[in-house]
Amino acid sequence: MITDKVFKGNFLNSPLARQTAWFFGLFSFVGFADSLYLTIEHYNGASVNCVITSGCDKVLSSEYAVMFGVPLPLIGVIYYLSVFSLIMFFLFTHSEKFFKAALLLSPIGFLASAYFVYLQVFVIKYVCFYCMISAASATALFLAACFLFFKAKKSGKETFSPISKNLVQPEKVK
Repeated sequence: MITDKVFKGNFLNSPLARQTAWFFGLFSFVGFADSLYLTIEHYNGASVNCVITSGCDKVLSSEYAVMFGVPLPLIGVIYYLSVFSLIMFFLFTHSEKFFKAALLLSPIGFLASAYFVYLQVFVIKYVCFYCMISAASATALFLAACFLFFKAKKSGKETFSPISKNLVQPEKVK
């Protein structure tokens, strides 16, 4: 499995990984604040005024704005708060398992955001400015995770799997 060969040695405690973690913290906080605002407005029954676009109310009141009875912004709050919490735990405890978990969550947010952007543009035919902030945050997290993944793949000799706890030693060439 490719993830078994990614995080090498002490890579997740390198300066690059720590800078990426702060980047994760920033963008997960932006996504959290954005989603929290939309969640509060949803439960208050208030209309959301778009800043740049004009479709916020249409998107947020569409049949796609709720999944399994839960408003999508609340799911966003949970997602971004999870990523933010994991990153903060990593930064203050230096335990790599928190960073690995945050990295593994990023594709989920990205794929969900890509689907929701598709719905806005091609199905609902209106775009919500605040939804796009969330999509941009999820995309930034995913791209940062990809960047770190590929940087980690090129460095070090020992590898950590982001899924297992086992240290994997590279095979020695005879």
